[in-house]
Amino acid sequence: MTALLLFGDTERSPALRHEVPLTILDSLMFCERDGRRYVLAKHLERSRIERALPDAEIVDFSDFGMKELAESGLSPEEAEREVAVRVARHIALSEATIPGDFPVALADRLRQEGIHLRVDDRAVQRRRRSKASSELDGIHAAQRAAESGIRAAAQMLARARPGEGGHLYLDGTELLAEHVREAARAACAKAGAPAPAKTPARAFNSRSATASVSRSTKPPCSGSRAQTRSSRAMSSRSSPGCGTATSAACASKTSCS
Repeated sequence: MTALLLFGDTERSPALRHEVPLTILDSLMFCERDGRRYVLAKHLERSRIERALPDAEIVDFSDFGMKELAESGLSPEEAEREVAVRVARHIALSEATIPGDFPVALADRLRQEGIHLRVDDRAVQRRRRSKASSELDGIHAAQRAAESGIRAAAQMLARARPGEGGHLYLDGTELLAEHVREAARAACAKAGAPAPAKTPARAFNSRSATASVSRSTKPPCSGSRAQTRSSRAMSSRSSPGCGTATSAACASKTSCS
């Protein structure tokens, strides 16, 4: 494989997150060529990246004229692109493989400099399939938290009893979907994976690698009831060793349908 070139931030780019296992919201560029890694980043991130990637060469935006470019009238985005081009020249980059979501404007600018770029999503994805030990730790932590959350929800539904109108009641109080979700969220948090607002679960590890998060755009329903049929469905899935697919199916019972 030719040199790998990535540009973006580690929150929105899974490929970058795999290569630079840190939460970095500012733009950065990563390049690996002939077994050597280079990272272009802001000064404030330097020490963190050095600890995460001790063998990488860290280059600073400011060392390649970021301030001067901004003062010349370029927008921040334009200045970042020019710095990226300067760094590409600095490391003598002549060709690279990029993912399909590589910034178009930067790709155009690099090609103007004679750098050959080849889009190959499969090659980038293959790198991500080879997980580092800390990424595997994150996956295992996410699965344990998901199982804890589903177990808590299933146990709550199993304890509930049908009442007036076919609604479920727990300890004399009508059981709502919000109650079940809160129990699942609390169990996930106790397992070390606190859920962000309005999503079922999120896990992180020492590399802050995010795990699967529900991306439903439907807003949560307010005051929705946990019906008896949901109780039966959840109870049937509450056996030990509940896997990912079963967990997802169980979780869907506590969200708006």
